[in-house]
Amino acid sequence: MSSTLHSAPKPLLQGQDWSGAMGEKWNHWHQRFEAMLAPIGAATLELAACRNGERVLDIGCGAGATTLALARQVGPSGQVLGVDISSALVQTAAARAEQNGIINAGFLCGDASILKLPHTGYDLLFSRFGVMFFNDPLAAFRNMRLMLGEGGRVAFCCWGPPPENPWVSSLAAVVSRHMALPVPDPLAPGPFAFADQIRTRTILEQAGFTRIQFTPWHGKQILGGPGLDLDEVLQFAEKAFFVGDVLEGKPEQLCQQVLADVREFLRSRQTKHGVELDAMAWLVSAGCAGKSSA
Repeated sequence: MSSTLHSAPKPLLQGQDWSGAMGEKWNHWHQRFEAMLAPIGAATLELAACRNGERVLDIGCGAGATTLALARQVGPSGQVLGVDISSALVQTAAARAEQNGIINAGFLCGDASILKLPHTGYDLLFSRFGVMFFNDPLAAFRNMRLMLGEGGRVAFCCWGPPPENPWVSSLAAVVSRHMALPVPDPLAPGPFAFADQIRTRTILEQAGFTRIQFTPWHGKQILGGPGLDLDEVLQFAEKAFFVGDVLEGKPEQLCQQVLADVREFLRSRQTKHGVELDAMAWLVSAGCAGKSSA
C-alpha cells in the first residue's frame, strides 16, 4: 500500500463540520492538537498491541500521527489505512507519510459510517477520539464491524464525563461568567458523546462486538502541547479551541473581558511544562461476536 489518496461516497451530515471548517481548523493547528493528545494516543496504541504484519484501519485519522505510528508498529509486511472525513487532513496525512518514507500507510477521505471498502478483513479498528461524531453511532459501528476479518478487534479512546475533564469544563465555566453557553445534548455527536460508559457499551454490543472493556485514563492535558508560553496558549484557546467559536460576532469589549479572564485562568494553571489541566478518557477494547479476538 502506498501513501495515496482515494475517493469515497459523499459524507453524511455530522454534529460538527469536520468535512469543512472544523477540519480546516484542526489541520491548521494539527501539530498543537497532536502534542496535546499525545499521552492518551500513546496509551491507546499500547492498548491496541499491534503485531507485525497486521492490517489496521485508523478511523478519524486526522493529520496522520496515529496512522504513521501504527504503520511503524505493523512493519513493512503490514498495512494501515487512515480514514477521515476532512480532505484537508487527509492531504496533510498523506504528505507526512511521503515525507517520512512510510509506504505501508494509505489514506482515504470518507465517512466511516457509510464507507464501503473494496477490501475488508482488517485485523484492527483503531481510533484516537474519532468515533464520537457519528449522527447514528450504532449504524456506524455496524458498518465498521463489516470491515473486520476473523479475529478482528477494536481499540479506541473517547472522552469521559465533562466534570472529569476540566480542560474543557473549567474553561467553559470561565466563559459562562460573561455569557450564557448552550447546554450540550449528551447524546448528540460531539467530543463527549461516548462519555457514558453504559451507553457506549450498549452501542458496541448492539453493533455485534463482545468482550468489551473500559479502562479509565487519568492525566494532564497540556493545552496546545508542552513548551508554550502563556500568550501562545491564549492564542490557541482563542483561535483553535471553542473559546473563539463562542466569541465570534460578539462585541469587542465583551470579547476582551472574556479573554482577560481566560488568560488569568490559564496563568493560574501554568507549570514548567505548560498550562496543565486534568483530563479523563476511556480506553476501550472489544472483539467481534462469533469471532476470536485473541
